Amino acid sequence: MLAIPSGQLSLCDALKQLESHTWLELEAGVAVKQRLDEESVTAYHLMRLARAVSQIVIEKHSRPRESRTGADWEWWIGRPGAFLGFRVQAKIVNAESVAYASLYSSAANPTKQVDKLINAAEHAGRNTYPTYAFYNYWLPYAGTPTDWPCPRVGTEPRSIGWTIASAYDIADHLRSWRPSRKARDLSNLMYPVSCMFCCGCSAAAKTREASLAERLGAWLSSRWAEHAPRVVESAPPYVQRLYRLAAARADARSRFHPLSERDNGIPDGLSRVVLIAG
Repeated sequence: MLAIPSGQLSLCDALKQLESHTWLELEAGVAVKQRLDEESVTAYHLMRLARAVSQIVIEKHSRPRESRTGADWEWWIGRPGAFLGFRVQAKIVNAESVAYASLYSSAANPTKQVDKLINAAEHAGRNTYPTYAFYNYWLPYAGTPTDWPCPRVGTEPRSIGWTIASAYDIADHLRSWRPSRKARDLSNLMYPVSCMFCCGCSAAAKTREASLAERLGAWLSSRWAEHAPRVVESAPPYVQRLYRLAAARADARSRFHPLSERDNGIPDGLSRVVLIAG
């Protein structure tokens, strides 16, 4: 079972571990008939990341606020002068049907939920990019999706335990003549989450002078070209505060800090705000 790391890891190594361990954790849950939900997986992922990676800081909101917009958490990457923000919603696959049952509730209006996520990201005034996090494990006989854009999947099949996709791409699929919740019909839109920070394919990823946000923005723009994420110079005040906290407490053992409702400008509907400083 996945344990909280006892030592520090690089961001890349931590995410690769979590991809594989997500698959194993979901497999274990199915085996003992104790299936995990999106909130549980997200909470443990972010706790483990913050414990293992020194530049990650998390502030947790109260759960009742989540339902107002449908977005689970906000993820920021960067440093003063270059920030990239994501509004993230998590979906977990059904191991038997290999489908994301909660992606939409009605076939008559399959884009209702994704449109809500996109609208929240676009109109919050904070330049966030709507994104899905997919948590995956399926039974051996259920059939494995084969159309993946990342070549790592062929040699590291558990790397698809945690994948990401542009909500715009998911929305385009759901507006097609044959919308589907099945992983086999969506896998061509997904990347292992570690690809965001570990992939050296793009020239920008090899440019040491570029910030983490700029490198990530360039990598995603080559894949999500029609709706490319935008790096901004300034993040919202609550993210700037997290950055100062990360800088001041880089060596602190714990990086969990309760969020005060007195802080202005915190978006409604979020369970967490996460910063990867760099």
